[in-house]
Amino acid sequence: MKKIRVSALLLMLVMLFGMVAACGNEDGTTAATEGDSTTGSEETTEYVYKMPITDDTTTISIWRSFSSTLVADPNEVSANKSLEENTNVHVEWVCASTTSAQEQFNIMIVSQEYQDAIMARVGNAQEPAYTGGVDKAIADGVYIDVADYLQYAPTFVEYFESNENIAKQCTTDGGAIFMNNVQSGEQPSWCGPMVRQDWLDELGMSTPETYDDWYNMLTAFKNDLGVSNALFLSQDGYSSLANGLTAGYDTTGSFYNQDGTVKYGFIDEGFREYLTMINQWYKEGLVDQDFYTRTGTDAQTQFLQDKVGAMDMGVYTYAGLWPAMHPDDGVELVAVPFPTKTAGSEVHFRNFNEICGTTPIFPTTAAVEDGNIETLMRWLDYRYADEGAFICNYGTEGLTWEMGDDGLPHFNDFFLHNDEYTLSDMTTMHCDSTYGGYYMWIRENDQYTEEVLEGPQAWVDSSSGDWMMPPVTLTAEEASEYATIYGDIETYVNESVMQFITGIRSLDEWDEYVSMVENMNIARCIEIYQDALDRYNAR
Repeated sequence: MKKIRVSALLLMLVMLFGMVAACGNEDGTTAATEGDSTTGSEETTEYVYKMPITDDTTTISIWRSFSSTLVADPNEVSANKSLEENTNVHVEWVCASTTSAQEQFNIMIVSQEYQDAIMARVGNAQEPAYTGGVDKAIADGVYIDVADYLQYAPTFVEYFESNENIAKQCTTDGGAIFMNNVQSGEQPSWCGPMVRQDWLDELGMSTPETYDDWYNMLTAFKNDLGVSNALFLSQDGYSSLANGLTAGYDTTGSFYNQDGTVKYGFIDEGFREYLTMINQWYKEGLVDQDFYTRTGTDAQTQFLQDKVGAMDMGVYTYAGLWPAMHPDDGVELVAVPFPTKTAGSEVHFRNFNEICGTTPIFPTTAAVEDGNIETLMRWLDYRYADEGAFICNYGTEGLTWEMGDDGLPHFNDFFLHNDEYTLSDMTTMHCDSTYGGYYMWIRENDQYTEEVLEGPQAWVDSSSGDWMMPPVTLTAEEASEYATIYGDIETYVNESVMQFITGIRSLDEWDEYVSMVENMNIARCIEIYQDALDRYNAR
C-alpha cells in the first residue's frame, strides 16, 4: 500500500509563504477520520490514502472546455496518462470548444445531463461559470457541497485547515465547501512599473522613487536620449492590472477595499491628482501620444525600436524575453518601486495574486447518484498530494522533469529547450494543472534567470497590496442589477479618463464628472460590493 502525504520540503515552501500545513503520522502516512473532515461528524473511522485508488480500472467523467491543435483529447496529455497509470482511474473527458464554452455549458445545465464533475470557474462574469454562482448551482442540484465527503480528501483538508484565506476561498458565502485550486504560496506580483536601467546608468540617474523622480527621468529620456515615447502608457490610461502609477495617489482604477470599506477609485481625489499629472506629461510629450490605440504587439515594436523608456507591464515577458530579442547589447529593463508623492510613503495597491485561483473542479450530483463520488473525491485529492501535484504541474517524471537537489521537480532540457515546440506547446502537451489541485506556479522559475525572478521583489517591498479587493462573489440578483447599472458608468468613465489625459476635456470639469457618475447610481454598485465583501469576511 502506498501512502501519500504533503512532503516535508513542500511544507517548508508552504510555510515560507505563511501556510502552516498539518504534519502526517510518524510513519509517513496521512490518516484522516470522518470526524476531522469539517462536517462535524463524531465517527472515527480511519481512512488511509492508498495507490492505486481502485483495484480495477474505474471510469469517471468530467466536463471541461478544451481546444488544442497539439493534442486531440486531454487523455493524450502525458500528465493525464501518468495520473491514470498511478490511480487506476480513467477519465472520460467531455470537452467543449473554448470559443463556445459558456454556451455549451448552459446547454448541458439545461439538459440536466451532467458528468461526475465539471471544470468551471467561480463567480458570475468569468466563463464558463454557473449563472448565479456556486451556491445557486448547489441549490439547483447540479454541484454538491463536498463537506460531506472530505473523509476521502485528507490532503485537501490539510490545506483547508492550515490557512484562513484558503478556507475562505474554498467556501461559498452560503457556507458550502468546494475544491478550488490551491497555489504554492502567494505568487509575487508579476507586473508593475519598469524602466530601462541601462539608460539610467548612461545618464547617471538613480532608481526613481517619487513622481518628481519619474518626471525628471522621462524628461531626460526624451531630451537627452531622443526617446519618442518615454512612457508607454497602458491603453486604458491607468493600468488597472499593475496599478503602477496610480498607487502612489492612494487610488486605483476599480473598486477597492480600504480596511473593510468599499470605495470606487475613479471618483477619488487621488485619481484626479493622477490624471492631472499624466495630462501634464502628455502635453509635454513624455507620454506616447497614441497610447489609447496601442496593443501589446505595439509595445513590443516600440521597445525593440528603442522608443520606450518606462512602462507598466509584466516582468517575465518584458524583463525576461524582450531584452533577449533586442538587437543591441546591454539592454536591461528592470522592475522599480511604485512611485509616490514623497519618498518612503506607504503604498496599498499592486498586482496581487490570491492563495487560491478561480478554477475548481466541481463534483456533481451525478457522481453521487452513479456511485462514483468516493473514487472521484480520492482522484481529486491526489491532485493536491505531492506525487499527483508534481505530475499535473510538470508532466511525467523522466520525460519532462527530474527531481532536483532541493527535493522539488525541475523541467529538463527536453521540456525547456525543445527544438520542435515552444514552452507553451510543451505545457499543453505534458501538463494539466489549471483546474483543481495544487497549482505550483513556482515551476515558472525554471524558465527565467535569477535577475528576472528577483524583479517582482521591488513591487512587493514597496507596496503591501492590502487595499486590493479579495475574490468576492455576487449573488445572481446582485450580478444582474450591477451589470444593468455599471455598464453605462463604465463606458462614461473610460471615455472621460481618455479625454482628461489627452486634454480633450479639461480637468476643471472634474466635479461635473464626479456628479455624473454619482447620478448614474455608483452608490448602489458600491453597496453591492460592500455586501459581497461583508459576506466574504464573514466566511
